[in-house]
Formats: sequence, structure tokens, C-alpha cells
Amino acid sequence: MEAYLYHGMAPESRVLHLMGEPQETRHLFVANEQAVLSPTWSIHSGAGIGEYTFIWAMAGTMSITPTWTSSSRRTCGDPFPLRDA
Repeated sequence: MEAYLYHGMAPESRVLHLMGEPQETRHLFVANEQAVLSPTWSIHSGAGIGEYTFIWAMAGTMSITPTWTSSSRRTCGDPFPLRDA
């Protein structure tokens, strides 16, 4: 589970929070001090019509699925070292 708490927004500002499966997203308009809960498999993207800050947290089992290039270099950007399979 992932949680996003949006804050530091003007009263009239909103953030468009995109979540869900890449081929079937859900769109939420979020106001100041509102939170969004999403499953770990969900995408996350957002765009605001004003300044905003968010706090991100996750809970549950963590698994890392790296992306490999033809030169076998790690490209997923995660801070955890990879283990040989």
C-alpha cells in the first residue's frame, strides 16, 4: 500500500492524481490536506495547478524488479543493491 498526503496548497488549488493500471487509470482531483491510498502495483503521477508538496509512505512487502539494458547495467534507479538470481 502506498499513501500520498498532499499539503501546502492554496484553497483553490487542486492536484490531478493519476493511479491504477497503465491501460486503465483512475483520476482524482485532490485538495489541500487530502490523502490518496493506492495499491503497490498502481502507477502514480500527478500534476498541479499551483504549488504543492506531498508526503509519500509505503507499507507491506517490498520487492524490487529491476530493468536491465543490453549491457546489463541497472537502470531502475532504486537505492538497493541487486542480488544475483
